Amino acid sequence: MKSSDKLFFISNGIGAGDVREWRLVRVALEATMASYSSCLVDGRYLIDFYISHPSDYLYNAINQRFWLLYHSRDDILANSTSANTHLLRPTDSSETYAARHKLLPLRTYINLTHTDTFIQGPFDFATINKRNSRDRISQLEWDILKSHCDLYHNPLPRFDIPTYSVHVDASAHTSFYCAAFASALSLSVQRGHHTPTS
Repeated sequence: MKSSDKLFFISNGIGAGDVREWRLVRVALEATMASYSSCLVDGRYLIDFYISHPSDYLYNAINQRFWLLYHSRDDILANSTSANTHLLRPTDSSETYAARHKLLPLRTYINLTHTDTFIQGPFDFATINKRNSRDRISQLEWDILKSHCDLYHNPLPRFDIPTYSVHVDASAHTSFYCAAFASALSLSVQRGHHTPTS
């Protein structure tokens, strides 16, 4: 409740088998409380998903920017399997921008108290040069995630790359197609977790 960014690393099941991935998520606390007030009792919350910016995959973990996954309201209504993923640079006005362009974060219910789901959290974005960042994860949080590698199968970002990186892309709004994210959106809609008014 007191966390500013309400971030968690979770172990997220994918597909029908036992394969699990670590994912960075944010608890959508206000939306959860409005739709499911029992969350504080049973630990079931609406969460939003973050991904590393596609331009940053070669950077050291602490220099990778993590931005919220968005989809268009029209794709959600249509339950489109060809939906584009949208990433918005996090600013004071990014939520207003998303609303104006009819973009909603990828959102689903997850029980954060299950031992096979929870890894760590809540935590906030890293502080860099005495300023709170909006999209970086501290080395401490990465180290904790690394210590729980038995809970997920996808690789961690690298830690052995020089820490100085220059982010040269100027785009505040990036859009691209990813089959895995389109499938996750479709599954979330089918389960009734993602509505156009979310």
